Amino acid sequence: MEINLIYILLIILLGLSLLTFIFFECDYLEPVVVFNIMMALSLAFALPYVEVWGLHVGINTCIVVIVGMFAFTCGGIIAKRRKKYIDKNSFHDKFSLCGNISLEKVSLISAIMIFMLALSVQELLNIANGYGNHDGILGIVKTIRPYIEKNEFVFSRGFRIRFLFAQCVAYLSIYLFINNIIRTGQVSFCYLWIILCYFPFTILTTGRAELLKLVIFGTLVFSIIYLNHKHYSFSSKKRILCTIAVSGILFIIAFFFYGNFTGKVISSTRTPLVILSHYLGLSIPALDKVVEKTVIESGYVGTHTLGGAYGNLRSLGMNLPHVGGFLPFVVFNGVDTNVYTSFYMYIMDFGVSGMCIILAIFGLLFTFCYEELKYGNASDYMLIIYAMYSYSYIMAFHDEGFLDMISTKIIYNCLIMWVLIKFLKIKSAKV
Repeated sequence: MEINLIYILLIILLGLSLLTFIFFECDYLEPVVVFNIMMALSLAFALPYVEVWGLHVGINTCIVVIVGMFAFTCGGIIAKRRKKYIDKNSFHDKFSLCGNISLEKVSLISAIMIFMLALSVQELLNIANGYGNHDGILGIVKTIRPYIEKNEFVFSRGFRIRFLFAQCVAYLSIYLFINNIIRTGQVSFCYLWIILCYFPFTILTTGRAELLKLVIFGTLVFSIIYLNHKHYSFSSKKRILCTIAVSGILFIIAFFFYGNFTGKVISSTRTPLVILSHYLGLSIPALDKVVEKTVIESGYVGTHTLGGAYGNLRSLGMNLPHVGGFLPFVVFNGVDTNVYTSFYMYIMDFGVSGMCIILAIFGLLFTFCYEELKYGNASDYMLIIYAMYSYSYIMAFHDEGFLDMISTKIIYNCLIMWVLIKFLKIKSAKV
């Protein structure tokens, strides 16, 4: 029987996390540091149930994980070395987009979001009723979710457009709310109301991913703006570390609350630790179950990672298949999962060498952007887009998110943000 290397792999991941933390000047917001720590943390969540669930990690999986992390780290190091001649005692006055908006505009945006929410609820309610829902609105998510997991249902284009608009409005409101507090000391409650209108949209997506992206966005925006405002002083770093811890706790509370809509609630057998270990800790052991399976070639490139690009080409009239969607489940002793880390998706589509190239490129890209946000004269737009897509390296242990940026979605995000800023007549303030 093959030796279980799960404990050895965890030690290696912790060691790599420590080395990169030291190399990147003990900055826990550096993308490479976060990427490595989250990989190690994911495997740590699996430890309490290694024997109960029969979790296993073999030599091939260890090699894939270590090589993938090393590739992302190398990309980050290249970007870091490019910035080594920057005067790190010089901080530019940036992220100045702030201000209040009129009550009339708040009312108009809120009315539009509520109208869009009503359309989305009605659309999903009709579909859920067709699937046998008898609990009205409260039964929508738990009825539709199984069909999504079986790839028998996808959200309509109209639903996705409405969600994208609501997401951009909410994210911009979070940004302005945070920047107002830090730069002017004002608490703009009008933005909180708009953010509140967005939460039902995240529930309708049937998962917790959009909630997590919201928390990541808000935490990153607050951390980067605050640290820049305080010139990355030691005391400000301690406060931000506490803020990250509080954000994590609040997300876990909301995570369990959202389970009431999906039917995945806490019980005598599904304790909070079981749920967290299931959600956060199974991806690397799941990768071990599939990494040696024979891959059946489909004749198409990027069928696991380029779903957005395929959709765009189909809309232009090209005869291409529907790709992406939920992956098949693998079963352990009493639990199952269909998340295998981002490494699996890249290997399936591009092989190990392709995985290394992609991870190195994104390690370089995100580190370059972060260094520019930290020391350069970056714009508010850059921080907003960076924070919107940072979930891709933070959650790389769980799923693939990097190649979301190779789609028209990022263009829509930028356009909607720009139009909203112009419509609201928000201006840059000099403090």
